[in-house]
Amino acid sequence: MSFSAKSITSLILVVGAVVLGYFVVLPRWNAYSAAKQVLATNQEHETQLEQSQTQLDAFLAEYKAHTADAQTLNQALPLSRPQIYDVLNSLDVLTAQSGLALGATGFQDTPQSDTLNAASDSIQPIDMTLSVSGDYNGFKNFISLLETNLRLIDVNSVSIHSGTAANVLDFTISLRTYYQQ
Repeated sequence: MSFSAKSITSLILVVGAVVLGYFVVLPRWNAYSAAKQVLATNQEHETQLEQSQTQLDAFLAEYKAHTADAQTLNQALPLSRPQIYDVLNSLDVLTAQSGLALGATGFQDTPQSDTLNAASDSIQPIDMTLSVSGDYNGFKNFISLLETNLRLIDVNSVSIHSGTAANVLDFTISLRTYYQQ
C-alpha cells in the first residue's frame, strides 16, 4: 500500500470516527448530562421531603404533648352553653368537700352575651347565684377551693345571713363563669 492510500484510509477512519462520535456518542453524552441533572434535582427534592417529614414529626410530637393541655383548658372553660351545667356538678363537689350544703342555684344571661351577637369561638360570661349553708370555716374552705379550682369562676359578691340552726349560716354567692360560644 502506498503512502497516499494509507493517507486516504487514515482520513476516512478519522472522518468516520468524527461522524460516529457526532451521531452516536454526542446524543448519548447529552442524555447522560440530562439524566445527571434530573438525578441532582431528585436528590434535592428528596432532601427537602426528608426535612419536611422531620418537621411534620416534630409538629405531631408537640401536638400530642399539648393534647393534655387542651383537656385541661376544656375543664377550665366549657366549650358551649349546654356544658355550663357541668359547672353545677363541680360546685356541688366543692361544697361537699368543704362541708357545706348546696341550696338554690340560678343562671342569668348577661346582656353582653345576648345582644352583641358575638362571633363564634368567642368567650362569653354568664352570671349565676348560688346558695349554700354551713359554718364559716366551711365557707372559707369553699372559697379557697373555688380560688384553686381549674374552672374559671369569679366571685362578685357574698351575702351572709344567720341560719335556722345554731352555728349555721346561709351564704348567697354571686358568681361569674365563662363559656365559649
